[in-house]
Amino acid sequence: QGKTRLELILLPIGTGADLAKSLTIPEDWQAAINVIKHGSTRLIDVGKVVFKTATKTWQRYFANVFDAGLGGNVDRIANTLPKGIGGFLTFLYSSLIALITFRPMRIKVWLDKKLIEDGLITIIGAANGEYFGGDMHLAPMALPDDGLFEVIYVKDTNMFKFLVHVLGKVYQAGHLEYRNVYHYQGREIKIQAERLFLTDVDGEVEKAQEVTISLIPKAIKIRVPKDMV
Repeated sequence: QGKTRLELILLPIGTGADLAKSLTIPEDWQAAINVIKHGSTRLIDVGKVVFKTATKTWQRYFANVFDAGLGGNVDRIANTLPKGIGGFLTFLYSSLIALITFRPMRIKVWLDKKLIEDGLITIIGAANGEYFGGDMHLAPMALPDDGLFEVIYVKDTNMFKFLVHVLGKVYQAGHLEYRNVYHYQGREIKIQAERLFLTDVDGEVEKAQEVTISLIPKAIKIRVPKDMV
């Protein structure tokens, strides 16, 4: 506070580059540089994640998506693969492999201090942007500057149903029609489990037994195409 905030610029050269896609920054690097030169400034929200285990507490930040459960396992696999195969194949392959071994985890979820879930969850996400996992259209309703997370989770499903109704449809946002997909909006999410679980923080893996995700409104400046402002 009280200091000039620098403007963040994005060149979408990472494995997923999903934040860039959520902000409609072109994949072509020359077109992305044109956005840097001639685009506009947008203030977007940021998520703060506080992780807890029995022995320590730490925190991280994200601009796009946090998720827990299957997503953390997907990231762990994706981070071992060659980068040259591209984001789509990396995350699709990793998702299929993770599904074989992952078992739903029993968690409790609080949204803005209210308990909303106590059950077996395959994956739960807090989305600030629309896309994650290499073009998966997780939250088409998400706006990165509206002061809200889109909280989406999958409950009480098996591997086959998840493959058909979620993974097979998420690229076109069709997963939201599945009856075992739940959607809420909020500013703070707390997730607590009986055991350690893996999480994905904008593509980076962390492990905890409890996490609290809170929204910091309009926290960073970012360069975007003029029609995004």
